[in-house]
Amino acid sequence: RAERKEFNKALILFFILFSLVPTLFHADPAIIKGGYSFLWISVLYIVGSYIRKYNLDTIFAPKKALICFMVCCLITYSSKLFIEYITIIIVGKPIFGDVLLSYISPTIVLAAVFLVIGCSNLKVNDITQKFLRIFAPASFGVYLFHEEPLIRKLFITKKFEYLLNYNPLVTCLLVLSIALFIWLLGSLIDIARKYTFDKLKVKQHSSFVITYCLDKIDTFISTKDYHRNENSG
Repeated sequence: RAERKEFNKALILFFILFSLVPTLFHADPAIIKGGYSFLWISVLYIVGSYIRKYNLDTIFAPKKALICFMVCCLITYSSKLFIEYITIIIVGKPIFGDVLLSYISPTIVLAAVFLVIGCSNLKVNDITQKFLRIFAPASFGVYLFHEEPLIRKLFITKKFEYLLNYNPLVTCLLVLSIALFIWLLGSLIDIARKYTFDKLKVKQHSSFVITYCLDKIDTFISTKDYHRNENSG
């Protein structure tokens, strides 16, 4: 119980420091770069471990969690409409409408948490389960793939502006199709990477090297301490 209490305090601190403060004050004290930093990914992994460790998916029924997810999305989009409407009246142009439209926005973070909880206990058939077992672990690889600076510069940034020339419906369909293609390509690359790493036993070799290095460091420190104590004695 004490451990969970400390975990709760840590999560509240993370939420304030990494989500609430940057969103409200347009500041970045922790240098999380709007959710594009390794630090932010680490925070999200901690949140995920909390959900799993304390079985939050058993506390919230899937329907209730998905309703909360939709409410968070509604608040996010409504805030944009409301803020831009007010700023048009006051200053004559829409500004600050994207306050909650970022990876670190409190409503987006909560929406993601509720979506994870809601989908954890969904009943799916065997085919869907097999699909998820193959592609779900590759999700992080997709993120790394499409956010890799060179990939983004060569193939993504300003490469799809021509889509604005089509009518809105066609643009939406093309955007979704391109997003699906990027996800599929990134997934296949990560699955191939995992297969290659498994065949080469990269994980086992890495563990051996790390263990060997740590043992050598420990031996070195112990030897230094021994000689220091011997000289002082």
